[in-house]
Amino acid sequence: MAIFDEGVYSISEASEHTNISVRTMQRLCKTHNLEKQDGGYLITGVQLKEWMQERLKPTPNDTQRHDTPTDGGALADEETHQQKLRKAIELITLEAAKKNITHKVFTEDEYVDLIGTLDRVEHQQEQIQYLRKRIERQDETLTKLFQNIQERNYIEANEKKKEDQR
Repeated sequence: MAIFDEGVYSISEASEHTNISVRTMQRLCKTHNLEKQDGGYLITGVQLKEWMQERLKPTPNDTQRHDTPTDGGALADEETHQQKLRKAIELITLEAAKKNITHKVFTEDEYVDLIGTLDRVEHQQEQIQYLRKRIERQDETLTKLFQNIQERNYIEANEKKKEDQR
């Protein structure tokens, strides 16, 4: 299916057209501050094309070697090969997107496993935040309790001192 600039797509339709997962589409919508309409996001064809181009750009996580020897040895050849390979993958991905052909880097199982891992990480980060807040509250409670005990000890010491003086 072709993506039309004037077209408006739901997340599931956009996912089918671009081979970007539904969850990633939701994240992109939220990142780009798209407003929900009738309980869902509506994405224009222009926006979809921009997102596809953004996904083709190299990210900081892409590995590039900067330690090439001065003699232009095998490492330089390997880097050139990596650059050529990256360009070839970009071209294949662009052509696949133009022809609306599915282009997969991961197998379906690897992809599901990766998305599941990312979801677990998000959930674990939420749990960590919850536990931090809980510990802070417990710390405040223990501090108050310690202050109360100190005050009570002070009062008892004064009372005992007064009794001893009598």
